[in-house]
Amino acid sequence: LELLEQFWSLANQAMSENPPAAADARLMTVFGDIEVGPGRDLSRLTPGLQAGLQRASLRALMLLPEVHKSNYGTKLVNGWKYPPADLGRSGLQGQFLARAVLQSLGGIVANDPDEAVYLVATRTVDGELLNGEHSYRITFGKDDLPPVQSFWSMTLYDSTNNLAANPLNRYSLGDRNPDLKYAEDGSLSFYVGHEPPADELQSNWLPAPDDEFYLLLRTYLPGPAIVEQSWQPPEIELLD
Repeated sequence: LELLEQFWSLANQAMSENPPAAADARLMTVFGDIEVGPGRDLSRLTPGLQAGLQRASLRALMLLPEVHKSNYGTKLVNGWKYPPADLGRSGLQGQFLARAVLQSLGGIVANDPDEAVYLVATRTVDGELLNGEHSYRITFGKDDLPPVQSFWSMTLYDSTNNLAANPLNRYSLGDRNPDLKYAEDGSLSFYVGHEPPADELQSNWLPAPDDEFYLLLRTYLPGPAIVEQSWQPPEIELLD
């Protein structure tokens, strides 16, 4: 409970140091009734209202992970989830739940879509959770590589949101890897799994743990097709 009390005090302090935008004035007027906002003093509240704020904090901490596991605000394409189109601008758009769930809970900050867009895959297109017990192939056609002005990469994370230790110390693959092997038709296939593929394919292998994992496709200075979410990432093909 002490941590919950500290949360509201810290929130008030943060809003004093970095005042809310003028567009949020009406919302802050409502919050003022419960002493939430810049310069507000929670000690003025009755014990009942203070207990209510603590319950609200606790319920929010329970709610956010539930929402985070859903497809809230995202666009699903071939098993990959595009983030909400205004992620990185959520607060300016009044999308406070998206900011709390996908930005604050899922990371520290979110870039403006014109700077970077991240696509996440936790399942195959058939809805099966990605698991290192299986092997997968992800093939980009010659003309279907992520359209970016800077660079792109695909990173693998384990179920604890950390990079997965592996004998190659390889945690991502992308257009900055000079030894990637392209097919004769110009397509590019990545192989993902705990067990390595054939020797001639290992330069394109992204090692996975032996249990669940997920993939993050990062695109930097993405082109309009990614920003507008019309570009289609390739399906994740189950090999065994």
